[in-house]
Amino acid sequence: MEKKAIFQSVSLKWKAFDRLDENNLINLTRLGYKKHHEFDVPEGVWQVFCVEKKIEEDILSQKKEEIVLFFAIFISKLHERKFPVSGICDNPDEVITGLKYLSSFVFTDNDRKFLSSKLTIENAQDYGYIRGLIAGIILMLIDIIPWHIGNFRPQGVLSTFLEYTRIVYYGTPGFAIVVGMAAIGIYFTVLFILLPILAGNFFLFKARKKQQKQISIMPECLADFEYGKDAESSLNEQHLSRVNNLKRDEIYRRVSTLWQNFKREDFYELYDIFRDGLLAPEVIYNLLEKITRNCPDFDFKKFLKIMIDIMKRDTEVVIKVSDKSQEKT
Repeated sequence: MEKKAIFQSVSLKWKAFDRLDENNLINLTRLGYKKHHEFDVPEGVWQVFCVEKKIEEDILSQKKEEIVLFFAIFISKLHERKFPVSGICDNPDEVITGLKYLSSFVFTDNDRKFLSSKLTIENAQDYGYIRGLIAGIILMLIDIIPWHIGNFRPQGVLSTFLEYTRIVYYGTPGFAIVVGMAAIGIYFTVLFILLPILAGNFFLFKARKKQQKQISIMPECLADFEYGKDAESSLNEQHLSRVNNLKRDEIYRRVSTLWQNFKREDFYELYDIFRDGLLAPEVIYNLLEKITRNCPDFDFKKFLKIMIDIMKRDTEVVIKVSDKSQEKT
């Protein structure tokens, strides 16, 4: 993904994020995260929590890779809300540079404020329009006020139009009225319509150039981070995985006391089948309970063996066997 797309995606997630779920802090504690760093930025405060985790390349493999997971929370002074960022890093200190960038160029005051003193993509048109309008008013005042100051009264643009209209009016009144109205219309159109529009487009261009410069210095690591709801979902998945692993280990501890020869790899394979939802333990247990009440000598293993043998047979063989059975009956 290009830097611009990443920048825009993070900006949208920042604007769309409602509020931080306080259960995240509980999950951080349960998962063993510890506060690694807390630092102030002009826009707010960052809290960075980290935990070291060993990743097994294979369930039974002795090879383990150690990684660092982080969960950072930005507490904004401008918006009075919290925003989460999470990811994997080799060194937590390297994450800080990326977080500072986010709070400086993304998590800023980007609301559309008509009189905002800070130029952004969101307020560029209004930012330029109001300044163009103010410039038009100032130019009009500069053009008009000298008429009423002292004896020296230079001719302004508007006074020139009016004087020309007055002179022409005595000769051709109709033509003078048309010319006067057109001249005054152009005068005010330029000052209060065209100038603000041009200023708005100029500042929009300037804001885009400013954003392009911000994007060009964006750290590469930000592409691998998760933001807002995605960061919360990732933390919840970590917690759920942790709980499931604890349950798995407890189940194996108990079954291994019943069947000492039950290999761990066999247990993991069976456990994964149930965990992935291919089979529901409750459904199988209840069904076997019902069957054994009516048929105490039912052998689940033999039943499965018969099913496997028949399911492996060729379709035509099964049809022939079925036809012969019907003939006998």
